Amino acid sequence: MIRGVFFILSFIFYSQWTVAQITVTLDSTVIEERIIVSSTEVPWEICWGPDDFIWMTERIGKVSRINPESGEIFPLVDLQNQVANDEENGLLGLVHHPGFPEDPFVYLVYTYEYEGSLLERLSRFEYLNQQLVNETFLIDSLPTAQRHSGSRLIISEDNKIFMTLGDGEEKMDAQDSTILAGKVLRINLDGSIPADNPYDDSYVYSYGHRNGQGLVLGPTGILYASEHGSFKWDEINIIEPKRNYGWPLVQGFCDTFDEQPICAALNIKEPIYQWEFCPAVNDMVFYQNDEISEWKGKMLMATLGGNFGTPGVYVLTLSEDGLSVVNEKRYFKDYGRVRDICINPNNGAIYFATNGPFYPGFGPNSIVEYKFKLITNVDELSQDNEDLIRVKPNVVSAGGIVEVHFNFSYQSYHFDIYAQDGRIVQSKKINTETEMLSTEGWSSGIYVLRLRSKMGHSIFRKIVVQ
Repeated sequence: MIRGVFFILSFIFYSQWTVAQITVTLDSTVIEERIIVSSTEVPWEICWGPDDFIWMTERIGKVSRINPESGEIFPLVDLQNQVANDEENGLLGLVHHPGFPEDPFVYLVYTYEYEGSLLERLSRFEYLNQQLVNETFLIDSLPTAQRHSGSRLIISEDNKIFMTLGDGEEKMDAQDSTILAGKVLRINLDGSIPADNPYDDSYVYSYGHRNGQGLVLGPTGILYASEHGSFKWDEINIIEPKRNYGWPLVQGFCDTFDEQPICAALNIKEPIYQWEFCPAVNDMVFYQNDEISEWKGKMLMATLGGNFGTPGVYVLTLSEDGLSVVNEKRYFKDYGRVRDICINPNNGAIYFATNGPFYPGFGPNSIVEYKFKLITNVDELSQDNEDLIRVKPNVVSAGGIVEVHFNFSYQSYHFDIYAQDGRIVQSKKINTETEMLSTEGWSSGIYVLRLRSKMGHSIFRKIVVQ
């Protein structure tokens, strides 16, 4: 739960404008907010690229790269002349080839019109000279509609594309394994059908889906999908081959008198989690960084709010085996509809894409960054529990030794040393009550020692290298 929001205002008098830094305290970690882009048109996909840029699709038909430091946008391709963008459809999912940039391919999903019909396709582009060129249609003429288009993409460790495809507002098509609508598809990187797919000569991997807009592979290789319910019963599912997920015959758990015989007869795979009032679930990521320790190992999910639910970013705690959700918390409720999330693996910063306050999304929208706030001002450092951790000396010459003494049961704690630019220069589990830190190779400046527990509690100490 967010405990407080603090505003630090810096006034520049001659230019008559104000720069505001907003910090948010989570359970113990302080994170800093920064809007890096505020002029996008309904961003649908944001993902952290292998080039350390944010790659973004906008539903109107644009693909761009964003410099996460400066917010500068670099256009890659404009498909507005061929993308049909109406209500929920348009330019949707994006994923990089696992061999990128040596294999310079980027996969996109978008809707288009052909002879009066609305269809959907999966295409592959080449990234050459900082542009996306040489489009190849991999799967064409997929069924779709103005609503329930899907479509999120992810590539598994065995180099297979997984793609969600909505029911295209034809509910019972989701129950027909010979129709691609309302399915999770499994596809080779060249667009062909994998020989080991569960149905012969078919892309279909699982069926009975209404409108999946989130896919993520968990730390243990489990494939999770989020799925929109019909006013009620949004779901988190574990995707397994040839399994039926119930739509439209069953929504959420098999827990009603009418649903139970259907679930038994059709071997319905129940979700691992449901919401009675739909938050309008979207894409998901697992947070694996140390910077926001209370989120490490948890699933972060973007939500749009739906008709009765609440938008924002949900943090879901899963069981140790990953087969159930044991807790949820909601953050960032003041941004309206949140479509997607990505994580900078280098510093643990999270980014989310907003889609305006109302359905189906209106621009311009923002890309917002939340980053661990490195505290280098001695007055800002936590001075509580002074007897629990002592640093001697806290001013040392480069190449010197700093002694850190922990006067408590230290076995469940780690510490990290941060440089002023936010880099972690050292990180380890505490093994003894006194750790000897060498500053060999450290440049002069201010460093912060952060002591953190598995429960997310943090204590900070300052080290100055002369």
